[in-house]
Amino acid sequence: MRCICAAPEVLLASTEMHILLAKPIFDTLKALCLNRHRERGFIQTILLPLFHGLQYEVATVDEKFRVEHRLAMKSTPSYGTNYVILNIFRLMERCVGLGIEFGLYPNWYDVSNALWCRDILLSAMINMKKIVNTNRMKRIKMESQFEMETEKENQHQLYSDFSLAASIVARDNFEDQQDYQACLLHRNLCRGLVQFIAALYQGNFLE
Repeated sequence: MRCICAAPEVLLASTEMHILLAKPIFDTLKALCLNRHRERGFIQTILLPLFHGLQYEVATVDEKFRVEHRLAMKSTPSYGTNYVILNIFRLMERCVGLGIEFGLYPNWYDVSNALWCRDILLSAMINMKKIVNTNRMKRIKMESQFEMETEKENQHQLYSDFSLAASIVARDNFEDQQDYQACLLHRNLCRGLVQFIAALYQGNFLE
């Protein structure tokens, strides 16, 4: 959660967020160990209901975190809620993608609708990633300014900590960029296929 949604360490240390996320994360890892047919069923029957219910519990933790630390409601991101929503989008997109892969949509118009739905889910994931990345950059900037103001007397330690933080940020940004580009690629493929199917239909090649 800290890497994906840039959640501050104090949020994970001072709330029960890790307790709420333990079972959903464990079940998500368990789903990846199943074959693809069982994984799709597990997503539909277990993971999606679990994450949908978790969304309301995590929203309460986000609100409690703002109140306890006297943070502005409008300017403080909902770290836990963003994480859960992003995972819901991922699971839904994965479920639709597996359905297409298994040939569960026998007619061309069913396939077109499935690809269109997947396009929407991928677009939602991309938009959420943009929001998360913006929040990450704002938080890193604020924390860097705070460190420079509070630790001027120990310049060596400050530069050492800052270099370590910079390397971690660069690594996370590289991984996020890879994931972001993969989502863009999959979305463009979905849109291209939908347009191709529409062109075939307009040319009377499909009935």
